[in-house]
Amino acid sequence: MTKRTVVCDFEFAENELGFPVVRCVAFSDLTTGEHGTLWVDALASVPAVFTGDYVMVAFAAKAELSCFLSLGWPFPPRVLDLFFLYKRVINGDPGAKESGLFSALASYGIAYRYTAAEKEQYQQLAADLDHQYTQKEKAELEAYCYEDVRATALLYLAMVEEGLPLNAYHWGQYEGLPVNHKGDRPTLIQKNELGHTLSFHVRFHGGPNNTLITFRK
Repeated sequence: MTKRTVVCDFEFAENELGFPVVRCVAFSDLTTGEHGTLWVDALASVPAVFTGDYVMVAFAAKAELSCFLSLGWPFPPRVLDLFFLYKRVINGDPGAKESGLFSALASYGIAYRYTAAEKEQYQQLAADLDHQYTQKEKAELEAYCYEDVRATALLYLAMVEEGLPLNAYHWGQYEGLPVNHKGDRPTLIQKNELGHTLSFHVRFHGGPNNTLITFRK
């Protein structure tokens, strides 16, 4: 079976412990052309697009991986995080002060449908734990989520055209559970096939002895 490339994005809130409360997911399979959005009601089982041999592409993939964990889904076999690739692109540029999605898109001349204020508005809508969503709000939030996927897919294609570094893809061995410890945000530890730590500012309960470990990179 051909390895697929799937761009995805989640919208979610955080509960009192900092764990994701998923609202919806948007995806675009660049290999098959399948794309769409799903509200959390349809996510009890793993959608077919997130099964088999595929590369998950995201911007700041830690958020997406935390949603996978929250939903009880198996992690993707491989992950390509465009946030770290963009950090590599702007490394050493004294004029580069931002490394978020807006900045990355602007650097590659990619238009984005929403303004910064509108983006914040939808993020706040997703983050409201007690909100009872109307069908209109669900549709709007899914459309916003898919816009992130559309833009991230274009960013990925632009970076591919430039040439990805050989070590860009993270082969999936993910260890540990996200925890909230002394105010730290929950994160995941990720290692590549050589056992090198790829994530940073990580704090988790994991390993054979379930010990608390802090990594910095």
